[in-house]
Amino acid sequence: MTAASVGEEIIRWISQKPELTTGFAASLVEALKNSDCFRQTDKVWDWLQNAKDLGKDSVASLLSAIRDNDQVYRATRASKSGRADQLGREERDPYAELAFKLATKQPGFTANIELATEVAKIRGLDALLGGAVGSFPNSSSRAEAQP
Repeated sequence: MTAASVGEEIIRWISQKPELTTGFAASLVEALKNSDCFRQTDKVWDWLQNAKDLGKDSVASLLSAIRDNDQVYRATRASKSGRADQLGREERDPYAELAFKLATKQPGFTANIELATEVAKIRGLDALLGGAVGSFPNSSSRAEAQP
């Protein structure tokens, strides 16, 4: 068994322990924020994409990763649709968009609406922002997002 396969088994075990999922997700967000290659971004995203219950600090870190880390905002992954473009190339989904969508579904998102607005403008994700904070899941405020 290689060190990489042992690592994968440990990660798989941690991901199945409900009492560890919040800390695990927060660690994955930090790993994404600090990713220094596309391959690492891919591996981290495979585990992070189904995260739930990210708090204020984790959402802020996720949004910062989208804004600041070129290994996140320049990275793409094969589209789950399996579609191809007009030239027959496999469609790709940008991680910036995928991660931003994940952030909007988290309880800690509304506490980061100003940062989210900044990130959306910088990365061309304005359409994902929605407009009013109250339109997001887990939101109780009707305050409007800052332009």
